[in-house]
Amino acid sequence: SLEAIAGDSTYISRTKIDGNRNGPCVAFLNAEQNATLRGFTLTNGTGYFTHDVVTMGGGVLISNTYMTGSTITLVNCNIHGNHAGMGAGVSSTNASLYLSGLNVHHNYGLASGGGIHIVGSSNVVPSIVFDPVNRCSVYENYGAAPVDISVFDIPANITIYLNIASINPPSTFYVGRHNNLSSLQQYHDTVIAEQAHRTEINRDFYVSPNGDDNNSGISPDEPMRTITRAMHLIASDSLDVKTVHVLPGVYDEGEGEQLYPIPIKSHINLIGAGSELVTLTSSSVCMLGIPSFIHSFKARHNTISGFTMTESVPSNRMPYMNPSYIEYLHLNDIVISDIQACEYGAFFMDEPRNVVINKLVIKNITTPHIAVDVNWVHDSKISNSTFTNIHSTYVSDDPIFTGLAVISFMVEDSFTFENNEVSNLSVQNDQDTFCISLWNPWGTEEVNIRVSNCLFDNIKTNNDRAVLFASNDYSNVEISNCTLYNNYGSDAAVGLIGDVSMRNNIFYNPDAEHEIVMYAPSQFQSACNLDVDYSYIRGGEVSINNTSTYNSLNYGEHNLSEGLLFAGTSAGSGDYLRLAPGSPCINAGTPDAAGLSLLPYDLAGNWRIWDGRIDMGCYEFGSEPWVAIDDPVLSVPDQLVLMQNYPNPFNPSTTISYILPEASEITLSVYNLKGQLVRTLVEGLKPSGLHQVVWDGKDKLNMQAASGVYFIRLQSGKTSKTRKMLLMK
Repeated sequence: SLEAIAGDSTYISRTKIDGNRNGPCVAFLNAEQNATLRGFTLTNGTGYFTHDVVTMGGGVLISNTYMTGSTITLVNCNIHGNHAGMGAGVSSTNASLYLSGLNVHHNYGLASGGGIHIVGSSNVVPSIVFDPVNRCSVYENYGAAPVDISVFDIPANITIYLNIASINPPSTFYVGRHNNLSSLQQYHDTVIAEQAHRTEINRDFYVSPNGDDNNSGISPDEPMRTITRAMHLIASDSLDVKTVHVLPGVYDEGEGEQLYPIPIKSHINLIGAGSELVTLTSSSVCMLGIPSFIHSFKARHNTISGFTMTESVPSNRMPYMNPSYIEYLHLNDIVISDIQACEYGAFFMDEPRNVVINKLVIKNITTPHIAVDVNWVHDSKISNSTFTNIHSTYVSDDPIFTGLAVISFMVEDSFTFENNEVSNLSVQNDQDTFCISLWNPWGTEEVNIRVSNCLFDNIKTNNDRAVLFASNDYSNVEISNCTLYNNYGSDAAVGLIGDVSMRNNIFYNPDAEHEIVMYAPSQFQSACNLDVDYSYIRGGEVSINNTSTYNSLNYGEHNLSEGLLFAGTSAGSGDYLRLAPGSPCINAGTPDAAGLSLLPYDLAGNWRIWDGRIDMGCYEFGSEPWVAIDDPVLSVPDQLVLMQNYPNPFNPSTTISYILPEASEITLSVYNLKGQLVRTLVEGLKPSGLHQVVWDGKDKLNMQAASGVYFIRLQSGKTSKTRKMLLMK
């Protein structure tokens, strides 16, 4: 622009290139040599699909240049208001760059590098120079972490000189590197910034769909509106973990002005009021690639709980994404439902370490290939979760590769899959459906996989098995107290590789020719060594297809194959797949149940061992609801407890009970469906123990509240509990 000739910086804002939401504002695609872009405002660009996943380069796209001897120079440009999958401001692949005087802010991406995204490879060494004198300012960009500047696979150390950064010094949430290849792990970047655009705030934040981002967010009475903005503002503190509290309501990307994805910072919890109360959704179609609701990149020490993720328009979405190394994550009470997923799944994790997942529900999913993909699992577990009504439309023309599994867990270290339901999985033809196996089948380190108290029901494929469990000679899969019913593969319901031990299971899959197939060893897998006892197997030992003399089968004397099994076989009925009175599976499990490391309750939440001996299958016959000895409803709880109001629904009044583990300053308040305060019932110091209060259905003005849904919220310090109530007239 004329800025370069006249030296007048006002030309920058007066010389605008508008992308018009139709590709990048400026693109370098033809190996341009020593080209310079100077003195422009670049806005409203959306990038190009440089591959089939996301668009790149909303403001500036530099792709396929493969130049190390010549340089693309960007000088004195304002780059803002652009959108793309990655590198919404600037995206550069395999190019040498000289960046000087850029002002890159308020750009919006789906993945890392909302501001600037720089990509290299192991065999291309570009020169990346940030001008140390006429410094760039890169701040307040959005997307997945690192949100401002992301560096991928550059085989060199980079010094990033900035005038303004989002905070100073910027954490890896804002500026960071990811090296995919082990040969590049030695390289690191240094950020030297002169000033901060803002500071982070070391306290909890509250968000409501009826809030305002101009509010302080300090309490439920002054909530912010946008979850992502609260996550940007909150400070990470490893010694005192903070929380973004998401109050009840619907958080819509379209009408609700939410910014997705929500990026996760280390040492920050994201806590919704409950999956029944908080919905993350989108009423807009994303054309930039694979959108997600929550995106965690290299985050550590987090709890994420209390959300439903769904969509009102199909967008080939991956609602939950952890694309790289995560550690010490607790995921609880998450529902992903009614999603048209992208081909890479509705739920994705890479290299989870010490991850605990509880009460995850993934249901009513249609995917072009994969629904759940979890890789490189280390010391993690999934409990009390449901995967149901999932259909893949994938069709392969390759007679050998029939597709990746619809649900897959690839284990590197140890993995527990307990008290889960997997049901109603279907595919177009012969795609794999469900798989728990080793990430490295030829590894010599011991890997332990434990599958217990699970139901596998109505999983069907024309592949030779519906469910696959795989280990090797150094590892073991332990399968106990599972019920496998009405599954179909062209050979068997279940396929096995490597060392597998089974106790207390029920195999009843009458449509399949065999219950189990033991695969032969090959260059890709170990021989199968199966030890099965105290299990019901339809048809007995002849229903186990041992395909090789190199395999070994130890078929125990306590196995069963005849007799009445189930009280009900109609899905949805209260007695579905429960053991029938007189079933031979009652009290027929192994006497050494302690060695199975089972949870104390069965899949229905009843005592796992009843009448002195464990049953076969995932449900215990005649058992009663399990109550822990430290159940929080007992007189001396170790945590804050808010009980469900009674009666509920109610008219005109209801009783609300709560328990305090110690004397506490508390607030007990009623909110309406919009998150607005209706009335504060209790406020002040209360002693430990059980307390009760009656809400007469009136608001803070002593006016009768309207019929509808209300939320009772108990707050004590940084801890809060919420329940839903229904006032009916």
